[in-house]
Amino acid sequence: MKKFPESFVWAAGGAAYQIEGATKEGGREPSVWDTFCITHSGVECGDVADLSYYLFPVDVQKAVELNLKAYRFSISWSRVMKWDCALQKMVPNEEGLHYYATLLRYLKNVNIEAMVTMYHWDLPQALIDNLGGYAEGGWLSPKIVGHFVDYAQLLFDRFGEDVPFWITLNEPWTFLYQGYGDSGVYAPGLSGSGTYEYTGAKYALLAHAHVAKIFKERRTSGQVRQDAKITISLNINTQLPLDPKNPKDIEAAERMYEFFLGWFLRPLTTGDWPPIMKKLVGDRLPTFTASESNLIKNSLDGVIGINYYTTQLCTTPKDISIYQPGWEKDVNVANGYFPQGGIPGGTDINGKPLCGWYMGYPAGVRPCLKTISEMAPGIDIIITENGFPSSVATAAEQALSEKNMLTVLQGTVAAMYDAITVDNIPLIGFAVWSLMDNYEWGRYTPRFGLYSVDRDSVDLARSPKPAALWYSTVCKNNGIA
Repeated sequence: MKKFPESFVWAAGGAAYQIEGATKEGGREPSVWDTFCITHSGVECGDVADLSYYLFPVDVQKAVELNLKAYRFSISWSRVMKWDCALQKMVPNEEGLHYYATLLRYLKNVNIEAMVTMYHWDLPQALIDNLGGYAEGGWLSPKIVGHFVDYAQLLFDRFGEDVPFWITLNEPWTFLYQGYGDSGVYAPGLSGSGTYEYTGAKYALLAHAHVAKIFKERRTSGQVRQDAKITISLNINTQLPLDPKNPKDIEAAERMYEFFLGWFLRPLTTGDWPPIMKKLVGDRLPTFTASESNLIKNSLDGVIGINYYTTQLCTTPKDISIYQPGWEKDVNVANGYFPQGGIPGGTDINGKPLCGWYMGYPAGVRPCLKTISEMAPGIDIIITENGFPSSVATAAEQALSEKNMLTVLQGTVAAMYDAITVDNIPLIGFAVWSLMDNYEWGRYTPRFGLYSVDRDSVDLARSPKPAALWYSTVCKNNGIA
């Protein structure tokens, strides 16, 4: 048996808008995703999701069956707070707070720790509408920092004694690039300005840093759990040169790391943007004052969360005029290629990949962790997301994709063991994405869950996939054969 460190945290996760449903229940107000689903054609809504708002006792039981040490979930900002027109700010919503208090009590009763994400993309629509509208509100407004601090203070007040691990923001690259940047395919659906994603990145980092400072002060004064930690979750795929002998491809891979992971990790470790971003983005990249820089670079609490899924091969496109102004044109890297030996994710009924950006490649785990450890020396790492996109296009496709899910998970866990024991990487935990099939930001496929969800059944029945059965043994034994 290859044993992991005794303190290693085995987990699985989900996010509020992806699993809760009940979007109009308990005083919850609309988030940007509720609005985005209604205003954009072809986008399914998360108003049902997995109905975890009602079925969370079932989901906690699934976590027990998996022998998890921790369950990662996010709190919906628009469920626990609502906009007060007179005060011009968000105020507590007791019904929403009660829901999460009950969930935390259920987890405590079965000895599963809570890994709580404060922000997993479902920004209250009120913070767009009342902070200047789409072009100036939300993450584009400097006022968002204060609103996020108020939100975090509320969570610390109510749940500070019950949560041992906090994540301020999940994947700022995704909600900024895909929601405010060139892509515009995620809520709130802005694109093409060439500046929005960079403006939002500054305020996101400041929001994280202010909240981390407050948390540490509260921990010192005994107002939250003394053993609790706070971090941020950044996403990065392993970036390798398409041709390892081509200097331009090598540079492209390095540039992608800096524009992708470094965009947020460099400020957290140095207090400033990556030099290559400053050079290529120029005056469209906002600056930090000395005090802001100091606040951000001291905000890590000894640990960084990483969402890792795949390995991509990088080269420089021949024609960058095809890109809109912004992040994609600035980085100027084509990385839609995968190494040989990768395992594709599930396909739709026409045989088309459900995730064009994905290829299962466990061999990419160790180089990714090495890169992160080099960029943030002395900082522990926890993989807060990793999963495989399966499908239910046909019975045969479902069986194949679930078999592939198991294979990739097994390879990933084995690679993690080698990273710890051979490479001496300070990896302290692993959270599979996700506990169960859920709403995948605009649609209900692909299906990343360890448990399948029968969307045709009245109770949205959850059933274990082969990967769930294997993972439960790993969690129980804290190791692999």
